[in-house]
Amino acid sequence: MENVIKIVSKEGRINQKFIDHKLCLDNRKKLSLTGVEKVISANENQVIAKTGNSKLYIHGKNLEVSKLDIDSGILDLIGEVFSMKYSGSSSPKGFFRRLFG
Repeated sequence: MENVIKIVSKEGRINQKFIDHKLCLDNRKKLSLTGVEKVISANENQVIAKTGNSKLYIHGKNLEVSKLDIDSGILDLIGEVFSMKYSGSSSPKGFFRRLFG
């Protein structure tokens, strides 16, 4: 992924901040996500991933992480996906504020 910012902490640890992400859901059975900075939680019913300035909540049944590469920002899931929801803001201004403000 090209849009990456590398941040060095005081301890000298390098953290990556992905600017963009891409989500591909194939027949509600396979999900591929790029731009993943961190997987916060994962079990058979829910996966929570941090992408940019937001969290993505993925709900389903028999969810299983088939691939996780945080250095490249890649997360692949298999199982039955019921819903996906973002929380947080991907930009400092909200959608309606940009639209009407």
